[in-house]
Amino acid sequence: MNIAIKIAFLYVSTESAKLSELGSYIQKAKKLASEGNKVKSTSVDPVWFYLKLFRKLHSIVTKLFYYSHIFKNVVIFCL
Repeated sequence: MNIAIKIAFLYVSTESAKLSELGSYIQKAKKLASEGNKVKSTSVDPVWFYLKLFRKLHSIVTKLFYYSHIFKNVVIFCL
């Protein structure tokens, strides 16, 4: 199954991502991604946020890619 995660929805209660809340963002993303799915990220967020989040998601998804309006689907991880 293909899942799209708009990263900004993970921290909807604040204007920007907070490093101190990273654990809760990761838990939300893992729940949305579910094991064995293909996940696409669709947001413009801080690079540190993508690095941390993608590192955690790569162990549960079969394919992980970032959607860029310039490059379209950029593969980050694929089994």
